[in-house]
Amino acid sequence: WRSLDIQGTWDHSPPAATSNGLCINGIIYYISHIGSWPYPEFNELVWFDISFERFDRIQMPKTLQMCRLEGLTLVNYQGRLGCISYNEESAEMWIMEDHHSEKQEWSKIILSIPHGILKRLGVSHCIAVTLDGEIVIMPMTLESAKPFYAYCYDPKQNRDAMVAIENGELKLRVGDCRYFLS
Repeated sequence: WRSLDIQGTWDHSPPAATSNGLCINGIIYYISHIGSWPYPEFNELVWFDISFERFDRIQMPKTLQMCRLEGLTLVNYQGRLGCISYNEESAEMWIMEDHHSEKQEWSKIILSIPHGILKRLGVSHCIAVTLDGEIVIMPMTLESAKPFYAYCYDPKQNRDAMVAIENGELKLRVGDCRYFLS
């Protein structure tokens, strides 16, 4: 390990328990908060370029700056940085158009995810995106050896499906799960 001399003011802290870091093309992104925990003043998006060992900030859309950290998930949306913002009523995905441009622009997609699925997010379910851009929501914890379900949503075609995942031969244990999607 080594220390880096960081230029400028970096009064932030990445909350390890709630923030999900993400690496795309050699750049690590994470959401941090400014202010005292658990009620930060606002969120900020930080990136670290592994090759050049350089930190910097990305201007987030105002609505994302004010969201609860538990309601934000960074995703790799077809090679671009995305941030899914959700609560019990609605969900949207913000996609950064070009990380390296001077004017950091974001586009927004409203996600048509049923309220019953949204109510489970952040508490008992996790959210991820496949390489094809399909959003997948799965339980974080297996509560029994019975089949469990993944909710899949394709924002391009506005289609969704529930997929049963059998727990037969695998004999998955009850407990916390980690998923790797491709």
